[in-house]
Amino acid sequence: MTAADIYKQILTHSPNASQSSIYRNIDDLVLKWELKKLEWLWKKAYFETNTGNHIHLVDQSTGKIIDIEIDNTTLNIPNLPDNFTTTHLDIKIFGEFT
Repeated sequence: MTAADIYKQILTHSPNASQSSIYRNIDDLVLKWELKKLEWLWKKAYFETNTGNHIHLVDQSTGKIIDIEIDNTTLNIPNLPDNFTTTHLDIKIFGEFT
């Protein structure tokens, strides 16, 4: 969902909600890792509640996005320095489903 989508949904329950308050709260949730912000999709920022480690498969012809859950301890990344500890992953794979 985009921030505008979230705002529209909130308006259905709270018609007097301030747009700036909603956007500010979205930013706070991102800072607290309760929402994940995806800024790479079609020049818009999207937000998701799945904040765990996962890969995004993006179908470029339809815009469909599928999450694949992963465990960063089993993901083999070649040439990763020994003194680097992974805290979270943000992997996107673009292509098309056939």
